[in-house]
Amino acid sequence: MGWIGESIESIKSLQIRQVLTQAVSLGMIVTSALIIWKALMCITGSESPVVVVLSGSMEPGFKRGDILFLHMSKEPIRAGEIVVFNVDGREIPIVHRVIKVHEREDTGEVDVLTKGDNNYGDDRLLYAQGQLWLQRHHIMGRAVGFLPYVGWVTIIMTEKPIIKYILIGALGLLPLTLNTPTSPTAATPPATRMSQKRKRTDAKSPADSLTDHERILYNLIRSKQDMGIWSRDMKQVTNLSDSIVNKSLKSLQAKNLIKEVVNIQSKGRKHFMATEFEPSKELSGGAWYADGKLDMDFIKIVRKQCVKHIVRLKVATFEGISDALKRSGIFKEDLTKQQIEEILRAMVLDKEIMELKSNGSGVFNNIPVGKVCYKVVKEGGSASEPRIGAFASIPCGVCPQISLCTPDGIISPKTCVYYTKWLEF
Repeated sequence: MGWIGESIESIKSLQIRQVLTQAVSLGMIVTSALIIWKALMCITGSESPVVVVLSGSMEPGFKRGDILFLHMSKEPIRAGEIVVFNVDGREIPIVHRVIKVHEREDTGEVDVLTKGDNNYGDDRLLYAQGQLWLQRHHIMGRAVGFLPYVGWVTIIMTEKPIIKYILIGALGLLPLTLNTPTSPTAATPPATRMSQKRKRTDAKSPADSLTDHERILYNLIRSKQDMGIWSRDMKQVTNLSDSIVNKSLKSLQAKNLIKEVVNIQSKGRKHFMATEFEPSKELSGGAWYADGKLDMDFIKIVRKQCVKHIVRLKVATFEGISDALKRSGIFKEDLTKQQIEEILRAMVLDKEIMELKSNGSGVFNNIPVGKVCYKVVKEGGSASEPRIGAFASIPCGVCPQISLCTPDGIISPKTCVYYTKWLEF
């Protein structure tokens, strides 16, 4: 028994050493790949030196499945160059051509406008809401070379995750099975295998019964998360015919896997999203929209509250209005800074309130000089109307820019030509 026990222990020790050796080898392979990738990032100056073309928007130059090699130097970006860029709110980078470049004289910063060679218009619909140009920090790199069709491996694994999981599982098991003797006791009993098969069939969900075309579209729509995707973009990315796409979309909607949502920027387009996500503010419009329509009642309430707080404070800063809206407790969710700025800007344009800068005296006593403030415009009057009375005998009384005049501002008594002439007279 002593000899048999020692033999069993030696076999166990040998198997453990083999498993550890193969695990270390796998770790070295993964580490080497990471080191090579980081080295490429340092050499090229791009955070992603290699990308795969996922759509046909750059055909015939680059086709779906091509691999692009990127390089990001300090040289200025020029019109005609093909660049890969990221857009705020989108996870997948885009490869398109630069069609316009604006360089600012004061800062030297460059604004870039892009367009796909195969697209009808520029990319402003793809940018973040309110964004008209790309800045340099959006650019990941310039395309300096490509390999055709090699990227189809990545596309197939993205659109059919089961293949990716099979490959990862095979690579993970390969080091553990090499040079390891097969043990009879390690085999799964037939009864266990049968029970496993029965469990898989019993746990079937709607996503398991999809056709190949439905699965391709569902994976594409689901990958867009809360941004969704336009039906026409689906056809370009998948290269499927209109009839197949329309039929598959109806089937996915019937199975409650996707839903059609309203895109306020393009209401005529059919936009789809996985049912597990809610539309982003870029699509739904945020607090100003309800069911894809501008919520005028809600906007009127916000404007009324702004006027109420400005009247109470006589002259109010943006921070004062924002704090007053929060303390009012009327709104279920706090309005963002951008939303309040949009409301105040609209009220200024509608001449409901006026925008002026503090001069540090009178009603501006507690407000720093030069700070932008808001004041309610009285009925029948505005900020540009001349004042009447004794004060009208001097230029300040009829000056249309009196609200912007401050002691040390751009407009001030020290630099006013009319005021100086009046004093000399």
